[in-house]
Amino acid sequence: MRASARPPWWLVAVLLLIAFAFQGSRAIWEPDEGRYTGASLNMLTKRRLAAAEVDGEHPHLTKPPMIYWAVASSFRLFGINEWAARLPGALAFFGTGLLVFGLGRRLLRRSRGCPRWSGP
Repeated sequence: MRASARPPWWLVAVLLLIAFAFQGSRAIWEPDEGRYTGASLNMLTKRRLAAAEVDGEHPHLTKPPMIYWAVASSFRLFGINEWAARLPGALAFFGTGLLVFGLGRRLLRRSRGCPRWSGP
């Protein structure tokens, strides 16, 4: 990555603040967060990574498997808690913010008539 391609420090700071400021400050919201967290927890405890199951019998296929795998991995690394359940989503938010910034910068450079981003 070139030095000029790095995002400005203030963007990184704002994205990190928004993504992690309130992690773990509230319990898991039911029914949605509880259902996805429960499916990931079932994957981890039963060691069945092929399909997520909420009740142990019926597959729960409303989200891509990568989401369940990421939450299960976070549980394994950081323990079973609200912070670990929300960490993959916070990291995805941070990465998406950087990706949108990079795409915007690239599109501005390619278009004519628009000023180039020179950064701070």
